[in-house]
Order: sequence, then C-alpha cells, then structure tokens
Amino acid sequence: MTSRERVRAVLNHERPDQLCIDFGANRSSGIGAHAYNELKKHLGYSEKTTKVYDLMQQLALPEPFMVERFGGDLMQVLQLKPFYGIRLDRWKCSRLPSGEDSLVPYDFQPVVNGRGDYEIYDEAGVCLARRPAQGIYYDNMNYYLSEAGTLEELKEIMRLPQITEEELVFLEVQARELYYNTEKALSMHVGCAIFEQGQQDFGFENFYYNLAAEKELVHYWAAAMTDAYCAILEKVLDRVGNYVDIAFFGGDDMGTQQAA
Repeated sequence: MTSRERVRAVLNHERPDQLCIDFGANRSSGIGAHAYNELKKHLGYSEKTTKVYDLMQQLALPEPFMVERFGGDLMQVLQLKPFYGIRLDRWKCSRLPSGEDSLVPYDFQPVVNGRGDYEIYDEAGVCLARRPAQGIYYDNMNYYLSEAGTLEELKEIMRLPQITEEELVFLEVQARELYYNTEKALSMHVGCAIFEQGQQDFGFENFYYNLAAEKELVHYWAAAMTDAYCAILEKVLDRVGNYVDIAFFGGDDMGTQQAA
C-alpha cells in the first residue's frame, strides 16, 4: 500500500498493511523546532532549512526527507495566515530561542521590550503575543473580548472568522502539488476549536466565568463562531476536498471527571 492508500483504508475501517504513522502532519502531533533540529543534527542533516510554521508553539514543519526517513504517511497543507496574521508564503533566515539556525515567516518581526521579552504587534499597534526573554513559546496577549460583559457589548465588538480567495488559492495550490507529486495522505487544520478560541478571545478567567454566569452571552458567541467556521469549512472542502484526506474541524482538548 502507498501511504495514501494506507490512511484511506483506516478511515474506511479497513485493515491496512501496517499501522499509519503521523510524523508532525498537524499541530497536535507536531515537533518543537529545537527538538527537530537536535534530531536532524543527530542524523547528520543541516538545521538551516528548518521552517518554524507554528509561531506560538515554535513547531517545525517536517521536511519531506524527514517524513520519509521516519515512515510518515501524512503531510500537512498549511493555512496562509494561521497565527497573528503572519503569512507563510515567504521565509527568511533566523535563530530559535535556543540559538540554532532556522527559517521563519518573512513578515515575522518581533519587537524586544524593556524587559527583553519578544512581542508581536499587528498593524494597529496592538500587542498580540509575547515570549518571555528566557521563554520558548509565545503567549496570547490580546483578549479582545475581555471587557464584553453583556450581550449587547459582545455584538458590538466581536469578530467572526473568514477566509479570503487568496487563502483558498494558497490551500488549493499546496494540496494539488502534494497530491500529484507525493503518495502521502494529506491533512489540514480548518478551525472551529470553540473552547480554545473562547479562552483566547475572552481570557481564561473571563471565559470560564461567562460559561457559568453569562450563558446567553456564551451561547450567542459560540453559535455565531460555529456558523462562521462551518461556512469556512464548506468553502475549503469545495476547493481542496478532492485532494485532502483529513480535515481537522474542531480540535478542542476536552476533559471530564471520567475521561480525557
């Protein structure tokens, strides 16, 4: 079986010739850029071509030769602007917090504040994320719904996710290229992690408080966000549904008293 055939067999509840292997084909199964570089150095490969595509978690995009080396069956189709509005269509040389060489998105321009922390700003000058001077990851700093205490206030300021034609073309070009030039199954992240998004938009404490005390507000917000993500999913599948095998829609890390 090819990798694509193997993954599709599993998705169809059929027995594959061997277990499928996901070597960093989505953010949840990703590998930190520092660890990835250490692995490459151990195997005798240069670290200079390592792309950091997930800026928040500092995850590396596994290169095709590394996916092949570890028997990976999937490759990832990237979004154009998955984090902080920064595009992934151009890259430049940089260094990881740990000091190794890497490639980062061309428009990634963190600013060092007076404490030595690294901050990411949008075009309006709003601080979106911060990495402590001795830290590894970026933390969200823009809880833009934190002051929305009523449904009316929420309706006035909330922003719904959208996808542009440029972003759809970016997905389609990647998906077609990987589909016709590899035998790997393709996966991509679409969105709709509602609980995680609530934590990032309201702030953790505010979101959990609202879940208990402002149920009408949360229900309205969650329904509007879900509808918007469903509209995005429909557009994405219309463009790349013939090429992509797995589309991650949702992705919240849910836990209860009984199970993970």
